[in-house]
Amino acid sequence: MIELHIETTRLTILDDPILQSSPSSPDADEEMESWRKRISSQGKLVDIGNLLHDIWLHHTRIFPLVIVIVISTFALFDLYLCYFVTSVLDGSTLPLSLNSSDHPCYSSPFCTINVKNLMLDPPDFYVHNTLSSLFVLWADLGNSYLFITPNMISFFHVFVALMASRLISNDSLCVRRIGVLLFQFRNFLDAVDGVIARERRKTVALASANLMIMNQTYSSIGGTDNNIYYPPPDGISMDQVKEYKSSESLGYWVDGICDGVGGIFLYLACYFYLQRHPVRRRSLFSYTAIPLIVSPRNGAVSSTHVSKKKRQKRQKKLSASYLSRQIIRSVHRYGFLSINYGFQALLGSIAWNRFIPNYTKLLETNASNFSSHETQMKGNLVTSPIMWMVILAWRYVNPHTWVEILLIAIFFDRTGEFLYAFRIRGFLVVIAISMLTEAHLRYARSLF
Repeated sequence: MIELHIETTRLTILDDPILQSSPSSPDADEEMESWRKRISSQGKLVDIGNLLHDIWLHHTRIFPLVIVIVISTFALFDLYLCYFVTSVLDGSTLPLSLNSSDHPCYSSPFCTINVKNLMLDPPDFYVHNTLSSLFVLWADLGNSYLFITPNMISFFHVFVALMASRLISNDSLCVRRIGVLLFQFRNFLDAVDGVIARERRKTVALASANLMIMNQTYSSIGGTDNNIYYPPPDGISMDQVKEYKSSESLGYWVDGICDGVGGIFLYLACYFYLQRHPVRRRSLFSYTAIPLIVSPRNGAVSSTHVSKKKRQKRQKKLSASYLSRQIIRSVHRYGFLSINYGFQALLGSIAWNRFIPNYTKLLETNASNFSSHETQMKGNLVTSPIMWMVILAWRYVNPHTWVEILLIAIFFDRTGEFLYAFRIRGFLVVIAISMLTEAHLRYARSLF
């Protein structure tokens, strides 16, 4: 309407008989030229406004562009990570730690590099772990507030995931975007409990070492009283040390179960949303209904002059076909796309958690237990191109990355289209990378 008004105004001005009949003068020409420039500038502003308005109405078109930008940015960081690791190792092997008393390293993702960090998804490695390390350092959660345990944070972020999933299943796009941000806060808490666990482990190890030194010192001077009271080293009592050691053995399983429950909440939220809002495109989920010939009176299958055995056999076939159609109908619902994506993430999680301990056992070893030749071979294996192909593949295929991409799709209102595109490709990608990793792992084991 605005553009039409501008064009009408321009025609009115140009076709005005008074202006056309007025004698030409320099002032009139300058005024007409200024009018033309003003109308032209207003037309350009209207064009820009219409473009922005069209982008806002069709904001789903920028979803692939956002995915490409995010993945390209993380890929550049990963290339620098590859260059950094290969240049710093220089014949040694993992783990690689840059933290020292002279140059302390707290929040950089390159402080400690091991196999798990190398195969960790880029959002967690570069963003969540960095922010969580800064937060734990600022709040001093490693040495204070000892009543807040990592397991408590794990249980809390399950509750956050439940609230976020409830918002993600909402019909309003604005509410779903708030749910995405809340789920990102859940991912941040997931990184915080890991950082706190590692800091508490260091603190407890230091306290245990101090207690051992105190015991050795007391024994060396002839002390025999086992009931002597030792002051809590570094502000930690031995009861807290024992309690932490007993709970640490369950921390790995608690964290894994809580992560899985949070993912289930997210996939169920997408399931309920897609049940109410089908995919906005032509779906390939179609089936041919098998017609039933039913009597209008009592629902019996109509037949003429057939034997009793043939009638029973036909009834069994029709009941089997009805059951098969019910199964197909339930599987071919749009909400099943989310369940299918969840199974892909589960398959990737099983493979990812299987390969990390094996590569850790193979590559992260104490150099003093092996000869220099074996250490050199391990270092060459870490810096080999095939190893980095495996590392980079799992950085983008592990379940954490898939959750992050799904959250971006939800934010840009492309949930159904994204899940539909990955309904089969996800399984193929996970299986192909798992086979490649298995072959490389067997080859690496054969070298030692």
